[in-house]
Parts: sequence; C-alpha cells; structure tokens
Amino acid sequence: MGLFDARPTQGADFLAIIDGHIRRDEFDLLRAEDGFSAPNDFPIEAVIAPLGSRQFPREDPHEYEWAIDECDRNHFRLYSAWMRTYLAALYVYCNKRKQRLMEVESDYYYLVLERALAQEPQEKALVPAFLSFLEWLSDWVEADEGYNAYYCLLTWALLRRLSGTTDHNCFRKVMDLLLAKHYSEQELRLLTVAARGIEAWFALHERIPCPEALRTDFERIIRGS
Repeated sequence: MGLFDARPTQGADFLAIIDGHIRRDEFDLLRAEDGFSAPNDFPIEAVIAPLGSRQFPREDPHEYEWAIDECDRNHFRLYSAWMRTYLAALYVYCNKRKQRLMEVESDYYYLVLERALAQEPQEKALVPAFLSFLEWLSDWVEADEGYNAYYCLLTWALLRRLSGTTDHNCFRKVMDLLLAKHYSEQELRLLTVAARGIEAWFALHERIPCPEALRTDFERIIRGS
C-alpha cells in the first residue's frame, strides 16, 4: 500500500480531465519552442498522445524531459493553466522514472503552484486534479535511483493548504515525512539547481494561508532544520 492509497486509475483520470480543458492550438505554439524544433525535433505528437491514450509515456522518459526543459519556461506562463499543468505533470512524471543530471523538477511544481494561486473560477478543478495526480505519482510510478520526493510532497502539502483541505487523513503523515528528512539549509540548496531556490519557495509559502499550528513546521521544512 502506498502513502496515499491512490487508485491505479488516477493517472488516467487526470489525463482525461486535462484533455477536456486543454486547447489544441496551444500545441502549435509549443511546436515552435526550442525543444520541438531544429535541432531537437522531438515530435509534438508524442506530447499529445498521452491525452488520447490516457497513459503517461512508457518509453524514453528522458526524451520528454529533454524536450520540455529545452523550452523557455517563461513562455509556459503564456499558456493556459491546463496546458501549463499538463507540461509540468509530464515532466515530473518522466523525471521520477528517469533522473537527469540537471535537477530542475522543482521549477515545474512551482509553475503549477504559482498558477493555482491566481486561478480563475473556471480553473477550480485544477487543484484537486493535480493533487490526485501527485498521489498517483507517489504511489504508482516506479522511481529511478536517486529520486527524491521532497518537492512532490511539499507541493502536495502546499496545495492542501491552498484548497483548505489540511484535514486530509494523509496530511500529518506527509508533514512528518518531510520533517523527518531533517534537511539543513545547505542540503536543501543542493536539491535543485533551478533558479527558484529556498527564498522563492518560502515566499510562495507565505502567500498561501497557513494555520498557525503549522507555521513552524513549514518553516523548518522549507528553510531547513
């Protein structure tokens, strides 16, 4: 049994929700990004395919990671919340299955949290959908050697706060797992080489309502013991 007791179908359910909201013309914009144009030329159809098959990629996860990360992440902010969330989910899924030398997965979690803070009424299904995806990712996707679930679990906990669902039966368990890592500030800085480090994540945390009883725990988790 996994941490969240997630259903094996939650990954497919997430893709179905994304497929129902994403605009196909956004893939035309993505096609022009560096990861999908010469000299990389990764087929955009490979990124579209999981939406139709309701299955995340089974082969060559490193190719997806490379293509997505070759794109300008600042451009992702021009896409809809659903497209941004899909690309982020695709990246962190592939990153769990195949680790890269460049540890930047935190930026993709950050993109989703950033958008969730500013979500429009029509995007209200986004947070519960991504939470369900994270639970499935944690429970059902095999991890490559060296994988660290820190940003996955931290993002889940922050989204629970944002959605006012810290009463979830796994919330305390996740917090205790994060606290048990006893990361120092230096160790936290080594977890990612992304531009948004400890300070950016702490600033994000401060923008999300936090019960006073949890404040010290989150400060220790994000800034180090």
